[in-house]
This record gives sequence, C-alpha cells and structure tokens, in this order.
Amino acid sequence: MRSVVPVIVLIGLLVGTIPTFAQGRLGRRGNMPAAEDRLKNLSEKLQLSDDQKAKIKPILEDEASQLQQIKKDGSKSRQEKVSKAREIHQAHMDKIRPILTDDQQKKLDEMREEAKERMRSRRQ
Repeated sequence: MRSVVPVIVLIGLLVGTIPTFAQGRLGRRGNMPAAEDRLKNLSEKLQLSDDQKAKIKPILEDEASQLQQIKKDGSKSRQEKVSKAREIHQAHMDKIRPILTDDQQKKLDEMREEAKERMRSRRQ
C-alpha cells in the first residue's frame, strides 16, 4: 500500500497539469505576437531609432488588426486565411522597408530567412 500511494499522487499531479499545459500550448499556437512585442523585437534586432519606432508602430498595429479580422472570419477556408495573411504581411513589410536603412533592411532579410528555415525544419 505504501508504494501505491506515491504512484497515485504522481499520476494525480500529472493528470492535473496536462490540461493546463495543453491549453497554454494550444492558446499560443498560430498566434502572432502583439504589435508591441513585434516592435520591441524589431527594435532590439535592428537597432531602430525612436523616429523609426514611431513610424513602424502604427503599421504593425494595423497589420495585427487585419490579421485578427481574418482569423475571426468563419467564411474562409484555412488555406484562404493563410494566403490572405501572407498578402497582408507582405504589404505591411513593404511599408516598413522604406523606413529602414540599407543595413537594417539586410538584417531584416536575414531574420526573415532564418524564420523561414525554422518553419521548414518544423514541418519535416
């Protein structure tokens, strides 16, 4: 009986944490970071000036808003949503690029390639 009790307690702990873990994981999956988080990330990696941040922030907020609308649209298939999201992202990146210096644009291109590689490796 003594050896059974710790096993039962351990099973109870594991079963109790699985739903929490799964909810956290599923809740983040497929979601883009908030515009503020994306701006912070770009700012750190590209060394953005305050002026650049001020110009880029509304672009990222608009993109996040449009992507949120697509996500909520129940009339489109998953593939249509993905395609539309790519179009929106590319359009917003086209607005951001002119704000950046040549060196920052090169670094951004490198970051995007790295992200594509990570996505490819996850699919395999």
